[in-house]
Order: sequence, then structure tokens, then C-alpha cells
Amino acid sequence: MPLPNVCATCFTNNFAPTGVAQFNRNNIDTKVNYIINEKLSMFGRYSYSRSEVFEPSIFGEAGGDALNGGQQGLAPSKIQVAGVGWTYIFTPAIVADLNLGYTRQKLGAHDDNFGTNFGLDVLKIPGTNGPDELQSGIPSFQFNGNWANLGNANTGSPFLFRDNQYLLAANVSWLKGSHDWRFGLDYQNQQLNHFQPQGGAFQTARGTFVLNGNATVRQGCAAGAPTSQCEDLGFTRTPAGADRFNSWASFLLGLPTGGSSAGKVTQLRNPNALRLLSYALYIRDHWQIRRNLTITYGLRWERYPFPDKDNTGINRFDPTDGFVHTGGLDGIPRNSGAESGPGQFLPRVGIAWRFDDKSVFRAGYGQSADPRPFIDFRNAYPIVNNVTNAVPVFNGANNNFIPVTTFRIGIIQPAAPNLNLGLIRLPANTDTSTYPSTPKRKEIHSFNFLVERELPRGFVAQIGYVGTRAVGQMGFININSSAPGTGDAGRPLFISFGINGNVNSIEPFGTATYDAMQANLQRRWRSSIIGAAYTWSKAINYADNDANPRIPFLPEKERNRGPAGYDRRHNFQGYAVYDLPFGKGQKWIKDGILSKLAGGWQLNGVMSLTSGAPFYVVQGTSPNLLAAGSGQVPNQVKPEVEILGGIGTPGQRGSDGGRWFDITAYAAENGARFGSGGRNNIYGPEFFNIDAGIYRTLTFTENIKLQFRAEALNALNHPNFGNPQSNFNDSNFGFITSTVGQASRQWRFGMRLSF
Repeated sequence: MPLPNVCATCFTNNFAPTGVAQFNRNNIDTKVNYIINEKLSMFGRYSYSRSEVFEPSIFGEAGGDALNGGQQGLAPSKIQVAGVGWTYIFTPAIVADLNLGYTRQKLGAHDDNFGTNFGLDVLKIPGTNGPDELQSGIPSFQFNGNWANLGNANTGSPFLFRDNQYLLAANVSWLKGSHDWRFGLDYQNQQLNHFQPQGGAFQTARGTFVLNGNATVRQGCAAGAPTSQCEDLGFTRTPAGADRFNSWASFLLGLPTGGSSAGKVTQLRNPNALRLLSYALYIRDHWQIRRNLTITYGLRWERYPFPDKDNTGINRFDPTDGFVHTGGLDGIPRNSGAESGPGQFLPRVGIAWRFDDKSVFRAGYGQSADPRPFIDFRNAYPIVNNVTNAVPVFNGANNNFIPVTTFRIGIIQPAAPNLNLGLIRLPANTDTSTYPSTPKRKEIHSFNFLVERELPRGFVAQIGYVGTRAVGQMGFININSSAPGTGDAGRPLFISFGINGNVNSIEPFGTATYDAMQANLQRRWRSSIIGAAYTWSKAINYADNDANPRIPFLPEKERNRGPAGYDRRHNFQGYAVYDLPFGKGQKWIKDGILSKLAGGWQLNGVMSLTSGAPFYVVQGTSPNLLAAGSGQVPNQVKPEVEILGGIGTPGQRGSDGGRWFDITAYAAENGARFGSGGRNNIYGPEFFNIDAGIYRTLTFTENIKLQFRAEALNALNHPNFGNPQSNFNDSNFGFITSTVGQASRQWRFGMRLSF
């Protein structure tokens, strides 16, 4: 490991990694248009993109995270896209079009030790790597207490995707009087062929060990424990922050401890195949009722059939019997006993009313199907076998201070399941993914009303309200979570079948909402444009994107409701493209040598100013919570959390260093309670950025032009800071130590020849 190179006397934030990352990419794009006759035309296109990304590890041979985030090591890719389309004019009023598309995507990543079973053969830790080359590399060693990770901590590496996607779209347009009818169909066939055996929060195909220091901490007297507890035991309190030394001591002794501190994920079939289909039919009428009034209305039907695999049906866990059902084996139906429903009918309507020569009113409402795919079945047992060494039991109770294994013993793996059985009992300590046997996909309701007005001097303004209601937004919900104080014994599937793993079901959880006032102002003249857009909005949900809610225990579901992680209350965007008024065809210096020198220049820029992103103050789960499958948050002990506005730690800024917010507004929750802190109820720093460019176009002939481009990203060299550390148990709690976006000014130069 390298020595500290920043603040040698500091125990944290004392190392700045250096290295050279590489990104190489070559693209080829082709398209041919062919007019066969006056009624029939077609096109064909093909694109090819090949790239290689290399990210060095921050600690060199000792591994660690990637220099710029993402995947450490090499990440090659090859993407091919092909398409063909036809347009046929039956009559001037009836036109049909047909489009076919195909995409082939091959992506992968692996670390510097790929091809070497570093865990088994070099470190001699049993149970880490496997026989497949895609299970090779260095294991992951993750630490509590502000140590950086060692080895390859990326859960998705190595991985290899070989995916195909087939698309078909057919449409017919029919003009009939004041009606403009359009109807057609869409078809998608996605074929995933993956090796990426992710499972849980940390497991990898190379083996993972979490060192939290429990094995070396003074028992019953950890930092944050009540003073009386230490005195009763006759111990002196462990100093605050000493957990980082205990974590390092646990690593040196090879003693991972805690509920999920040693394990790996084994993918028993390569590739892990998944077949996802979707169908849609629609009909729409654009009705010009009067010269100044138009109504658009239509109906769309969408269906997402239950997913399939290449050789069998899906592996679906059924919570009513405790078995994993594999479709197509031993009499199990191909759909594994589940249905996705007959599809959904989704109405849409819109109106545009020009109530005078300079004003237009628009409004609309539409429904869409919740688009969440079935991709989570990729990590379902038994194809993906998530092994976590069990917490030792001492005197009849789980003991998180006794190591779950040692580096000498390694990861203890059970016998592999038989993939040829239609029914497999889910092992007690195994996680998996599932889907309800009855369809539960809900709808998204979108609505808006907007007023547009032409203003003096060529300006056009628009203002209105935009709203969305994602009713029962699909989530990844742990249906085997327990109430506080009950532990694994309180899990519903443990009570029924002795299963104490996390079973994540793809099903509705809570309604997500979005409400916004949106306004924009724009002016165009010749080929120039200037404009601004402003949004004042609020987005609320229960979990972002594919994330699990922190507290999936259904009676406490509302604790997860809060601002969405992507919520930006204020968002201002300004933009301009200005052709300098010199040269041929412009206002000034139209002829002569000066026109050739001064002509063809363009200035452009974009300014972004947004309010900060929200963050969730959490804490590590205390031993007393005993709510299996859920996390914990601290108690908010002040009615309001004051924003202090500090950037950086005292060690980074000197004596004026400070926290972003008042951390005394929170206190640890050490009981069998989730804690009172709200989700995403504090906001981080605002974001400000300007990108600017200057272009020069040289015109040789009417059809041959050469354009030079110079662009400055983050032109003002303005740093934007990330959110503060939001883990109550972290010694940097409340401090901002990172930036987001383009950290410093970056110049980009280009040249484009068009002919």
C-alpha cells in the first residue's frame, strides 16, 4: 500500500490518488436512403461503436476503488445497431410506414488480476474464486471507520453482457376531412445474456469480507454506548472514532464479523439468460374542430408478458409454499405459476385553443403503464446463489461479535442446488427475487395545462402546471422483513418455512408524485436564439429508481415517504446561440476580404443553476433494532435542522472548516425502533455551471463547409460540491468532502467537414 501523501498527521482523508485513466472509442455510422418510385421509399442504417475504458486502482497492487469511480481495470465494449424502414403512399391521404431495428451489445469489465484466482492461489483464502475465468481476480475487503476499501470492492466485476434487442414499429396515417387518424403497433424483444452475479449489498463472484471491528472492540462498551453500560462492566469507554482501529485490527487478524460480513455470489449458469417481451397497439385522432381549436384523443393498449429464459421458464419463489418454481420442469407451467395480466388500456386526451392571435392555451391528460421491467429475475435463486456465512449463535442468541469465519477457513459454501428440478426449497439463509402470482402493474397519470403568449420585440413566453402521479410505483420490496425487536424470528417466511434471507418482490409500494410550475422565455432572430427556462417543482416518492426502501416493513411504510433523490426545487437554465452579424448574408461587412475574415463566427453557451439535492441522514443498524431486512435512522431531536454552509473538513480548510448542517439536531437511536429522522429532509449545496463555445464556419462552395469548434466545459472553473456525509456513525458526519459534475475547466476542440 502507498503511504499517505496528504496531511500525514491525519487519520482520515490523508491520501490523494494519482494515475492515468484511458478512454478510447471509435464510431462508424452509415445510412442509405433509396427512393424506389413515387410511392415507395426505404432506408437502411448501420452503426458500429467499439471502446475501451481503463481505470487504475487508487492503491495500485493493493486495489481499492477506481480512480474516477465506476469499474476499476479494463472495460471493453462493442455495440452494433442496424435498422431498415419503408414508407408507402397508398393515396395522398393514406401513408404507411414500417421500421425494423436490431441492437447487439457486448459489454464487460474486469480488474488487473483477471485470469488469476488471486483469492485462492495468492492469498490462500478458501472459497473465494471459482473455476470460471469470470470468477477470477482479487476479493473485496471493505472497512468501517473511514478506511478506504482494498482489493476490488466493485460488486459487478468481472461481468460480461451479450444482449440482443429486436424492435418493430408499424404505423398508418389517414387524413379524413378535419380528422388526422393514426394507428399502429410496437413490438420489443429484449434478450439478455449476462454474467454478473450480483447479490445483496456487497457480495461478488470473487468473495467479499466486511471488517467492522466487532471482533476486536471492547465488548459492551463501543463508541456511542451509554456510559452506565461501560461502568457496569468495569470498562473504560472506547474513544469515539476508535472503530476505525478495530476494523483494521480485524483485518490483520482475518476476522470478519457482523450479520453480512463474509460471502460470495455464484452464478451456476453462464450466460444467465432472460427474455423480455412487450406489445402495444394504439389509435389516435387529431381533430381540427375549428380553425383555432384542436382536440387530440386516443387509446393505447400495452402488455408486458411474463418473462422467460432460454432453456427453462423463470425461477420464481412462491411465498405461499416456500419453494422456487422453475417453469417447464417437472410439470411446472412455463410461466412458473404467475401471470402478468391481459394488458392495460391507457387513454390520452389533449386540447389546443388559440383564443386570440397571440395567445394559446394547451392542456392534456394521459396514462402510461408503469415501465419497470422484469430484469430483477436475473439474480433469482438458484441460477444466482447468494451465500452469506451465518452469524454465530451463542447462548441461544445471535452474536455479532463472534467472527462468521476467518481468512484461514474462508467462505463456507453449501452444495450447489440441482438446476434440473422444477421445485427447489429456498435455503434458509439465501436471498432471491420474485414476483406476485397475480398481476399488479399500475399506471402513471400525467397532466398539464400551459398558456403561451407572444410578447413585444419577438419574445415568446410560456407558463403552466405539470403534474404526475405514479400510482403504486413498482419497487423492489423485501417481503421477508420483520418488526423491530423480533429479529429473524419475526420474519413472516421464517415463521412459515424457516427462511431468514431477504426475498425482494417486484411489486407496487407507494405512489410517487411530481408537481411543477414550468416557465420559459425565448426569442429567435435569423439563425440566433436566446432563451431561459425555470421550473419550481417538488417530487416525492418512497425510493429512487431501483433502490430498495430503507424500511420495507409494511406497517412502517410511510417512514420512507419523502422528497425524491432527484428533487430540485428550483431549476434555471439559460441558453444562447448568436451568429455574429458580419460576413456574407449578414447585416455588416457583407463583401470583400474583411467579410471572409469576420464572417462565419458563432458564440453559444448554456448556464445551469439549480438548488441542492436532498439527502437522507441514516445510521448504522444498532444491535438492538432487530428488524430483519430494514435499516435504521437517528432521532431528530430539534424541530428544524440548521444549514451552516461549511465546505470541507477542518483538516482540509484549517481552523475555519465547518459542517454543512447542525449535527446536534440528531441523536443516536439504539433501541428497538427505526428512529424518527425523516427521509431526504435536508438539502445540499446548489449547482452552478456555464458551458461556452465559439465556432467558425468556412464556406468553400455552397455544398462544402468546414467548421472549427472550441468549447469550454465549466468555463468559469467553478467547483460544485456534493452532499455531505450523511451517515450518523461516520466521523465525517456533516462534512462535505467531494465535488460533483465537471470539477475544473475542460477545453474541447473539434472540426467538422460537411459536403
